[in-house]
Amino acid sequence: MLKKIISISLVLLLITSHLGIAVGTHYCSGLAVETKAMLGHQHLDCGMGDMDSDCEGSESETHVDKMPCCENDYLSIPVEDEFRPTFDQSKIDVDFVAAFIVSYLEVFSVNAETSHFTQYDPPLVTRDISTLHQVFII
Repeated sequence: MLKKIISISLVLLLITSHLGIAVGTHYCSGLAVETKAMLGHQHLDCGMGDMDSDCEGSESETHVDKMPCCENDYLSIPVEDEFRPTFDQSKIDVDFVAAFIVSYLEVFSVNAETSHFTQYDPPLVTRDISTLHQVFII
């Protein structure tokens, strides 16, 4: 059950990380008006008709660089589409593969009826241990 939960959570993490989720913030006159989580880059606006026009200010002010009145800022996680590792990234350890094959084949070659301890005699019981520890099966 725990393995299923872990595998499902890892699949959901993989899927959500590759959806292209972005957080967009709309600024009007330098103030954040709207922040929205979205898939991709959608157009955000504050309802003003012309977002590209310059901000209104007094005529006596001198503007060095004219900034647009409204602007959108997007923060997104870059998505990597390549899931397969390249040959340089995947190094095969020959010693591990050989040990794995030998141990895997040994599991099937061992006969359950064969005992490796044929010359072993258990020690003689000098005292009854269950009576000594007062452990009785009911």
